[in-house]
Amino acid sequence: MRLFAIRQFAGANLLTVTLYFALTGVTFYLPMTLMAGWDAALAQVSAVMLPFTVAISLLSPFTGQLTDRYGVGPLITLGSLLVDLAFVGLAFTAPLQQIWLAVLSLMSVARAAWRWWSRPYQRP
Repeated sequence: MRLFAIRQFAGANLLTVTLYFALTGVTFYLPMTLMAGWDAALAQVSAVMLPFTVAISLLSPFTGQLTDRYGVGPLITLGSLLVDLAFVGLAFTAPLQQIWLAVLSLMSVARAAWRWWSRPYQRP
């Protein structure tokens, strides 16, 4: 427990727990909301969630190069801020029920930013 007395360690763990909690909530409740609340077809919901997988595959080499060039700190900061903004954007645009305009674009931003945020933690 002495590790949590170190501000940087405690802050990084708090950020990690918060972001993973948000990601879990979004990836569980968003498809349920789209299908049950907005009467979206399963194919539409799948298309909205697709950027999660595509972003990981396409952005991994790029974020690795960014990590080597700029270090871990800026990527974690920028990535977590973009993820937060995308999730807040989802909350504010939910009443619009715009799957393609609001949800897909914000989920794409969130996933790309998540890749920036999570890449530095996956270094050997």
